[in-house]
Amino acid sequence: MTKEKSEDIGIVALGDKLSNMRAIDRDLQGIGDKLWERFNVKDKNEHKWYYSGLVDSLSYLSEYNAYQEFKRLVDKVFDK
Repeated sequence: MTKEKSEDIGIVALGDKLSNMRAIDRDLQGIGDKLWERFNVKDKNEHKWYYSGLVDSLSYLSEYNAYQEFKRLVDKVFDK
C-alpha cells in the first residue's frame, strides 16, 4: 500500500471517529455520565482507552484540523 493510500484510509477513519466524538461530546453535555449506559461497553475508561489509542494511531495526521479537533474532543471528554 502506498503512503498516499494509507493516508487516505486514515482520513476516512478519522472522519468517522471525529463524528462519533462530536456526538459523544454533545450528548455528554446534555445527559452527563448517563451517556455511557447507551453503549454495550458501559465503562467510560474502556472508551477512554479506545479513543486515546486512536489519537495515538492517527497522530500521523496531526497536520489536519480534523485530527486536532478529534484530539481536543478526546481530551475534553475523557478529562486529560
